[in-house]
Amino acid sequence: MSFLAELKKLDSLLFKSAISSILISLAENTFFAPALWDKLGVKGQAKLCEELDTSLWLNPDLVKGFFHCETNFFDPKYSARSLGIK
Repeated sequence: MSFLAELKKLDSLLFKSAISSILISLAENTFFAPALWDKLGVKGQAKLCEELDTSLWLNPDLVKGFFHCETNFFDPKYSARSLGIK
């Protein structure tokens, strides 16, 4: 409950960053649609793989705080409409 309370305190941009970070750091429960993967492009795919490899959830020895990714899955370019997903 305290984790959810902390999320509720975040402004919109930080909330989107936090949720995107959770999706990456808990990737064993996350499915990335092939259309999203393609939309990321080579640089975005490399960045996502780097973030998957270095997220703090995957490397508990590195825990110093909440993992913050650079990928924002709330960006309109990743919307279902933009990706051609119905």
